[in-house]
Amino acid sequence: MRRDWGADESLGRHTDGSLIWPAAFEPVVSIVLHHTHGRNDDADPARTIREIHRFHTLDRGWGDIGYNFLIDESGAIYEGRSSAPECGAFVGENAAGWGVVGAHAKSMNRGSVGIGLLGTFTDRRPTAAAVDAVRDLVAWQVTRHGIEVTAADAIRGHGDVADTSCPGWGVREILDGLRHEVAEIVGR
Repeated sequence: MRRDWGADESLGRHTDGSLIWPAAFEPVVSIVLHHTHGRNDDADPARTIREIHRFHTLDRGWGDIGYNFLIDESGAIYEGRSSAPECGAFVGENAAGWGVVGAHAKSMNRGSVGIGLLGTFTDRRPTAAAVDAVRDLVAWQVTRHGIEVTAADAIRGHGDVADTSCPGWGVREILDGLRHEVAEIVGR
């Protein structure tokens, strides 16, 4: 839940209380992995997520955090982009099971779930706990949304859909293994 990292929900509202960026929903067809390009060995990941939230909401003018989920080095998973007030049975979805549209991969925001791994992975891999959490979250998402894991565009790094070095070498190095493990978990 967003309260787990201390989301300041007032940041995403106009002075009249209306949402700056009301939630929109699309069927989920892919997963896009990112690194947040921040500090590693973070002693206070909730603070870092609040900083990202403030940056995305105010500095970028998006009205909310762009990632659908964030994962810290201990493997804790945090809710990112708000699906309120239309939240269905699961975080990040509406009652029809469609995913909330984030702002994480410009041309691929609609129909994708953006997962931001806290830290910078240009010269190191994520921790084993973070990789396990990514695997479990991706497996849950592909199962929920019927995504064909072996499809070329099912599980990608940000750099596969945009001209960027994100998600960093360290995350790119785990992508093939992640796809394989998720396929084994979900039986596809």
